[in-house]
Amino acid sequence: MHFNEHYKNYVTKLEFLKKKTKHDFLYFETFDADVLASLSGSVKSLSEFFEMNLFEILLYATPENIKYDLAQLPGHFLLPSGKSVSIDYESELAPKISARIQDLFGLNANPTLMNGTVKMTIELLAPNYRPTQITSQLENFWKISYFEIRKELRARYPKHAWPDDPAAYIHIPRKK
Repeated sequence: MHFNEHYKNYVTKLEFLKKKTKHDFLYFETFDADVLASLSGSVKSLSEFFEMNLFEILLYATPENIKYDLAQLPGHFLLPSGKSVSIDYESELAPKISARIQDLFGLNANPTLMNGTVKMTIELLAPNYRPTQITSQLENFWKISYFEIRKELRARYPKHAWPDDPAAYIHIPRKK
C-alpha cells in the first residue's frame, strides 16, 4: 500500500510516542476516519492527496499534549561535520541515527530528544558505511571502544582522520 510520506511520518512518530509516553491515544482509533472526512471536500484526486503535506493537517487535529511531544521529534539530526542524517523512529532501537564515525567527531555527549528524556541510539559506521558499533552511550564509546575500533579501521582507511581525542575534534569545512 502506498502511503503519503507525511502521513507515514506522522503515524511512525505517534507509534514511537505510544511506546515512550503515557499519553491517552484513544482519539487515534477514529483519527483516520476523521481526517478523511475533513479532507474529502478539499481533495479532488488521489494524486492530489499524495502531494499534500498531511503532517501539518494531522498535527492541527492532534490533542495539545501529544502535539507538544510530536514537535520534539525532528526528522533529521545535524552532525558536527555539517551533514544531516534522518532519525529512524521505526527501529527497535528508536530513535536511531546511522553515521560514519568521522562525521560524529566533535560530538562529546550522546544526543537526546524530548527535553533530554530519551537517548538516541547511534549506529557508528566505518568509512565504507558498514556498521562497526551501536551505542546509546557515546561518551563511553569515545573513552573505551573507539581506540580498539580505531586500530583496525586506521589500518584499512589511512586517509581518514583518526584523532586521539574524537570528542574534542573540530571539523574544518572542505573547500569545493
